[in-house]
Amino acid sequence: YNPLGMGDTIDILNLLALIRTQAGSAGPLEKADGKHIALWGHSMGGGIVLRALEIDQDIDAAVLYASINADEKINLQYFATEDGRGRTIMQISDEVLHSLSPSTYLDRLSSPLSIHYGGKDTVVPKEWSEQLCKNLGTLQKEVDCYYYADQAHTFQNDGDTLFIQRTIEFFEQKLKR
Repeated sequence: YNPLGMGDTIDILNLLALIRTQAGSAGPLEKADGKHIALWGHSMGGGIVLRALEIDQDIDAAVLYASINADEKINLQYFATEDGRGRTIMQISDEVLHSLSPSTYLDRLSSPLSIHYGGKDTVVPKEWSEQLCKNLGTLQKEVDCYYYADQAHTFQNDGDTLFIQRTIEFFEQKLKR
């Protein structure tokens, strides 16, 4: 059971700690760079990345791609499923949802962000990314926001090529010290 991706967030934070302690040592992380770390999250992964950024101030940069909403109450309402009797499966209090929502802690973000969303996304509304971009701008956070009018939830063809190019350029710029 993994409500709202909390277990995934813990896994990412544990992975980051592992990378930082084992990078450069003999083994599977021998070639990893524990001093320059970036994250990339698609859809629910975008919410997980936001949570990780708010907890771990040493992440250098992050890309959010077709991300879910930064407000978990909105996500739960939007993605709620019902059992056969019309009852919502997961019920969490507004207070708990507020405390678990990345939107509550956007002021804690210190990493630059690159946010990408498609105009034909039928999984998550583009307004969610637009609102996040606006909120981060209001907080004077370093954020670049890109809109791909003809792209769905998973970008394809020229839109995907442009997205990948922008992602590589962003990470190259932010990870060079």
